[in-house]
This record gives sequence, structure tokens and C-alpha cells, in this order.
Amino acid sequence: MLKKVTLLFLLTSYFVQGQIIDTNEIGFVTSNNSTLQHFDTTLSLESYLDFNDYFKDDFSIISLGNQGDVRRRLSFHSTMELNPNLGIDGYFKNDLKVGDVPFYNVKVTTGAFRFLNGYQKGQMFNGFITLNPIARLNVYLSYERINSRGRYFNQENTADHLHLSTRYSTKQDAYRITGALSWNKFNNIEYGGIVNDSDFATNKYSNRELVDVNLLNSFSKLSTAESSIEQSLRVVNLDSITEIRAFYNFSLKNQYATFRSTDSAFTQNAIFDLGEIRDSIRIQSLRNVIGIALNMGKQLLKAGISQSYYIYGNKYALQRENIYGLDLSVSGLIKRFGYDFRFQNQVNGAYAGSYNVNAALNYGPNKNTKFVISASHGLANAGLFTQQYISNNFVWLNSFKQIMQTRVNGSFDYKRYGIQFGVSHLNNYVYFNQQAIPEQLDGGLIAYNIDLNARIKILKGVFLDNKIRYHGSDNEEVIRIPDWVLRSILFYEVSTFKNALNMHFGIEFNYFSSFTSRTFLPATTVMYLQDQVNIGNFPYFNFFADFKIKDFVFFVRLENITQGLFDYNYYAAPSYPLPDFAFRFGATWRFFN
Repeated sequence: MLKKVTLLFLLTSYFVQGQIIDTNEIGFVTSNNSTLQHFDTTLSLESYLDFNDYFKDDFSIISLGNQGDVRRRLSFHSTMELNPNLGIDGYFKNDLKVGDVPFYNVKVTTGAFRFLNGYQKGQMFNGFITLNPIARLNVYLSYERINSRGRYFNQENTADHLHLSTRYSTKQDAYRITGALSWNKFNNIEYGGIVNDSDFATNKYSNRELVDVNLLNSFSKLSTAESSIEQSLRVVNLDSITEIRAFYNFSLKNQYATFRSTDSAFTQNAIFDLGEIRDSIRIQSLRNVIGIALNMGKQLLKAGISQSYYIYGNKYALQRENIYGLDLSVSGLIKRFGYDFRFQNQVNGAYAGSYNVNAALNYGPNKNTKFVISASHGLANAGLFTQQYISNNFVWLNSFKQIMQTRVNGSFDYKRYGIQFGVSHLNNYVYFNQQAIPEQLDGGLIAYNIDLNARIKILKGVFLDNKIRYHGSDNEEVIRIPDWVLRSILFYEVSTFKNALNMHFGIEFNYFSSFTSRTFLPATTVMYLQDQVNIGNFPYFNFFADFKIKDFVFFVRLENITQGLFDYNYYAAPSYPLPDFAFRFGATWRFFN
């Protein structure tokens, strides 16, 4: 059956559900966000904040010290995923989810190439191209390669990301088909962090490759490939704006992780292998949804019946199951009010009784002001990895209760000022304890956050951009996050030669308060609790400059420019230091032809 699922995956991996863009519009949407996004050809502070491994502002997310490395959150994060899933992040958080692959509509061939150098040796290269051979057909292709040597011995990360999308509709839009693929692969040499924090604190070795590391011969390899197809056919055309459509969605996911090591930390107590351990885990799943959609211009109602099948495990144990459920959604726009309501549930087997309800309302009285409020409530199974795992160093077979979560979020934005908040209440929360084993909390917990952001004009062309997050929990034994996360950027922007040359210069300050952080286990790629070491409470300064000439942008950043002026205590996680002073540079070239 595994071979059949894999073959089916390969045959259908070019398609994913998505949205159709009006052929009069230029830009892109995604399955997860149907709001049209236009091409941003300006040079702004956001251009600098997005110029990283994955082209998004990573406020409150930091890597474990290398380009393409595991990125850990400095905020509480919990999602309600009803469909079968591993339930862990690790390197998988670097994946681009298939629902976030863009669907474009362009008048001319459009694309871009990006480059960013790595630490010590290596680089990030990314390129994409999209075109419309005809007005009703678009094709998009993107590829990214990350390879960074890192500063410490055996600290090397390589990642590949391939994304495809296409969309087509007939002349009268009677038939639609959209599709995409997200393929992500990671190959890593794991160094396990440094052995002695004192070597770092005293700057004993300025050449970091001389610092003793915990692992000398350990490797991890991970991959995720997601795809699906959405087709819809007009059944009834009631009037010029109202129609009934039948739709069918088919999706596939193939995800695995492997770990090999001859290090004594893993081999001395190995259960199955001798000399070298070889552990792996895999999940393969498919999902079908068939239903009816009522489109009333600015209002959309969809109802569908779902069927899912998954296989999870490794050579020691496998589990599989068929799951059936119901999907409902209502969304639309009434004057300046937008609304979205979604309901999903599963009705049989181990997933029986799980459900998720989401509701969101937004209001934009003018282009400078926006209010958003959202709420969700649901009951979901713990991730498959936390329920069952058999390997050389870890064996657990759990029967965790379903996790209940209620969350409320809100935001208010006015011009360059904003406030956001979030409150979560969870029952039966699952976490990895001090032995790096999954454990379920008996009872409930509350986690909350408040964000403030403001961009203040100080002088002509001089701005101060601030983002502050305060968060906490009523159970700090389990939820390990800093009270404060701050970022402040003082920058100067100028345009010369009749706007032919645009420039930014600035200083970026990052900080998070001291807390007893979780630490990282390479064998399972999870963050787990520890009680001995606090990290945080250090200043981390970067200097940056970027220049735009027509469609070319050049970028320079000097990271950790205050190294040596303060204590050597800048860590992303216990035993995992953040980068020392580094000279980073990159470039972007966009073309419209």
C-alpha cells in the first residue's frame, strides 16, 4: 500500500487547491489568503526585514545559529490540526506549506533572482518565474537552495525548496482547475551544541571550529512534499453574479525524517542497532473532498464531505486508518465588513469527535484604518509522533486525550501604528518534558500576548520603527517563553538622481528577556524542557544598508556589531550560540519582460 500511495503522489504532485484571479487583476493569491497581493517594486524597511532565508519578517523567531537551521519560536504557538500530522516542528517549520504557494496572474513574463551569502562558506540562492501563455492560464516555478557551513565544527545545513503552481479556466469560467506543489528537503550535519559554555563565555577560541561540540558524527535528513488538485464545474447559473458549482479536491502529503549517528551519546544505549543507529519516521496521507459551492458575487458558501487515509510509522510499527468528515465555510464582504466562518470535523475512528470552528471579522473604514477580530474553538488529537514512536533511544506508546483549544485574536492598525493581542486556553496540552519524552498536562493552561508596533518620524527621512511583544502564561513550568521580545530600528531613507537611486541605512536592535529556555534534541528535532540554563537578556545589534537602482537591489548587513563589548551570552537555545560578528550581503534582481 505504501508503494501505491507513493506512486499516486508522484502522478498527482503538480496540483493543489487554490483561488482563481480575475484576469483583469495583476498579482497573486494563495489558498490560505485569497486577498490579492500586488507586486511591491519599492524599496522599504519591509524589504530589509524580508531579506532572509525564507523572505518573511521573522520577528520573535530565531534560528539555532546557522542559515537554514532549525528556527525556534520565542512566543507560544499552538495550532488545531484535525488532519493526521506528526505534531512537531523542528526543520519542518522551514517548509512552505502548500496552501501558501502563490497563484499568479501577469500580463508579461515576471520573475526575480535573489542571493544571500552564508556563514563562513555557503549561500542562499532563490529564483522564480511566472507567465501567462494565455489570459486564462498561468504557470509559476520557484526554486531555492541554502547551503551554509556555519562557524562551529560539524555545523552545516543544506536545504532545497521547489514550488510550482498553475491555474486554468475556460472562456466562460464554466470549468476551473488550479494546482501547485511544495517540495522541501533538508540535509544537516548535527553538532549538538557546544560542550562547555565557559569556552564561549570567555571567548577562549576566536576560531569557533576549535570549540568542543557535543556530536562528531551525526546526520539528519528530512523531507516534505505536498500536493493536491482542486476542480470545480458550474452546475447552475442563476443570474449574472449567482452560481452553483460542484467541486472536488484531492491532496497528498509525504513527510519523513531520518537520523544516523555513531556518537556514543546515542549508540551506548541503543535498543536495536549496534555501532551506528539509524532511526526514521514517516507519514503519508491523502485527502478527498467533494461538495457544492454557492457563489453570490461577494458571498461564498461551501459544503463538502471529506475522506482521509494515512499511514504512519517506521520499520518497527505501522498504523493506518480511513477518516471521514464534514467541511463547511461561509465568507464574504458586506460594504466595508469582511467575514469568514469555517467548520471542520471528523466522525469516525481514532479521530472521532474532533472538530474546529473558526470565525473572523474585519472592518476597514478607510485605507489607513483596519480592525480584525477572530476566534476559534476545537478539539483535536495530539500529533501522531507524540502518540507513538519506536527508535533506538526512545520508545513511547501513548493514549493521549484529545486537546481542546479556544483562542481569541484581535488587531487594530492605523497608518504606521498598531496593536495586536491573543489569548489561548488549552486543556490536555502535550509537550516534551525534561527527558525529551512527550507528556500530557492534566488540566488547562492560559497563554497570552500583546504586541505594539509604531513607526515614528524623527526628522526628514529619519524614522524609528518599534515592535514590542509581551506575553506570558499561568503555567510557566510548561510554557517556557520570555516575558518581553523587542525590536527597534533607527533608519534613514533617501532618494537621489530623480528617484533613480533609493537607499536605506540603519541600526537594528534585538532583545528578549531572560527565561529558562527549552533546548534542542537533534535525534528527534524537538525542543524539550530543561531546568539548568537561562538564556536571553542580551543586546544584539545589526547595521544594514540597501540600495535600489531600477529593478536591482543590493543589500549589506553587519550582524552582532557589538561583539566583545558585552558578555558572550547570546544564545538561541542552551548550548546553541547565536552568530558572532558577520558580514552578510545579498542582491535581488526583478524582471518584467
